Amino acid sequence: EAQQLQAATAAQYGVVAGSTAYGAPSMGMPTATPIAATDPRLAPIDGMSIETYARISKAAAAGLERPSLLAYAAGLGISEQTWDVASHAWTERMRGDMPLAVHFGNLYTAASV
Repeated sequence: EAQQLQAATAAQYGVVAGSTAYGAPSMGMPTATPIAATDPRLAPIDGMSIETYARISKAAAAGLERPSLLAYAAGLGISEQTWDVASHAWTERMRGDMPLAVHFGNLYTAASV
């Protein structure tokens, strides 16, 4: 499921899964240069880090209905308003930024719910 999300994200940003920027095979997953922890693109949005966004997104993909998802988010310190604003903003921040999208995909894959 996570691989499907990464492939869909890659397709959305115009990257062919299974190739790198240089056309070399990448074992079926998009690759990108690692993002430094100090990179401003990783700054929390409305108090929600990309790591927390990945965890809650994975819970949503597991089929949690909105009330249960909001309760899960609240357990991580994220209010309904923050989720609504920041989840949209994280999606927008990743749009057109393949390294950030791949970073998110890696966090999503590793996230525990």
